[in-house]
Amino acid sequence: MCIRSEAPEVRGRALWFRDDDGALWVGGWARGNDIAVHPASAEDVAVLSACDGVRALTDVSRHVRIPIEEVTRIIAHWEARIPGSLRWKVVVDERLAAQTAVALDMLHESLAVDKLNVGHDNADYHRNRIRDADHQFDEVETTVSHAYSVRHPGLGGRAYGEALFDKCRALGAIRSGMQILEVGCGTGRLARSFLDAFAKRMPEAYANARYMMFDVAPVLAVSQRELTAPHAERVVFVSGNIETHVFHEQFDLVIANEMIADLSVDAVDKDRPASTSYARKYNLSSARALRIFLVNAGAIRFVEQVASILHRDGLAIVVEYGSRDGFPVAVELCEHTEYSIHFGHLEEAAASLGLRPHCESLESFLEFDSGCQVIAADSSALLRGLSSRLFGTQIPKLAYTRKQLYAAVGRRIEGVQNVQFLPIGDCGSLMCPREFLALLLSRR
Repeated sequence: MCIRSEAPEVRGRALWFRDDDGALWVGGWARGNDIAVHPASAEDVAVLSACDGVRALTDVSRHVRIPIEEVTRIIAHWEARIPGSLRWKVVVDERLAAQTAVALDMLHESLAVDKLNVGHDNADYHRNRIRDADHQFDEVETTVSHAYSVRHPGLGGRAYGEALFDKCRALGAIRSGMQILEVGCGTGRLARSFLDAFAKRMPEAYANARYMMFDVAPVLAVSQRELTAPHAERVVFVSGNIETHVFHEQFDLVIANEMIADLSVDAVDKDRPASTSYARKYNLSSARALRIFLVNAGAIRFVEQVASILHRDGLAIVVEYGSRDGFPVAVELCEHTEYSIHFGHLEEAAASLGLRPHCESLESFLEFDSGCQVIAADSSALLRGLSSRLFGTQIPKLAYTRKQLYAAVGRRIEGVQNVQFLPIGDCGSLMCPREFLALLLSRR
């Protein structure tokens, strides 16, 4: 028998539980995005739980005290039934790994250009095809602000919007009579907790402030109105496409939280950039770009808007996933495609427009407790996929701590094994804020 030397890994991609009759089951990822559930034995679970990506098969055998032939058979059995849940980790030379990562980045950038040629209209998608606000952010395009929309120990007992208000206050951006614009407002939970904190902490300034909620999606606007109803005297709603809308007022604070990835991108020929391209207009850096590369044109147009509508002492906060030097890559979501953000390009455009840009990770900007343990992304997806069977109800997609998860589903969670929790700052945690950037724009 040939024994593989790589280390099998399951981690949070499978879980096991006993049903009401005491039968043992394993649930994990089958082909595609399907979740499969199969009956299991105690030996099956013992072997799967030992597959940590560190132990090779011989080590797994010693750990569980099961003959290597039986361990190999069990793993092959589950590889056939939940193939998306088992991976084999191989020790790779660090230099080769770095080179591979660069090659993958280039591949993804090239595929993003190809995807652009297919054509997409995200404004039309959000305007006409969203049917339910909560479903949209639980199932289709979850955001960090959605995952942390309830009070959370990772934010010092605050919800995301409350933490954002506190940060704006600390930066001196909250004042009496201020005009606030939020673009792409999701369900309205960020605005609700932001305004709750505003009313509680600075009631006099809150009393004559105005909060404009700008969105293209009618279904989301309904949710926004419902959730912000306690602040109806302070809130106004405007519908439109941010890429074409013209504002006739100025704002003291502009918030664009996890929405600019939905804006348009343009393809640029590095050797022959069009005279009308943003790459030429702002002399955007392209030294490491492929010959044909993407530019976040819609996001840059938004920065141009900020330059025209931001009050002299105002502040704009733009949050999204991406990096300061990575060119846009396509992220396939249900019925629409988003593109990661090249924040370095946004900074270059902002500086040319007379704005002062500052960019940092969302984790540091909102002062997340990076060590606070929250549910892993893999475990969250599996648990939610099986929650009707396990708990009789669907649970929202939140960055649960162990205590919060117990509060949500009760004692039945005690019968579910291998639910993984990771530090907030670990890239495997649900909606890890370290993978998002916050761009602050102010006047020079």
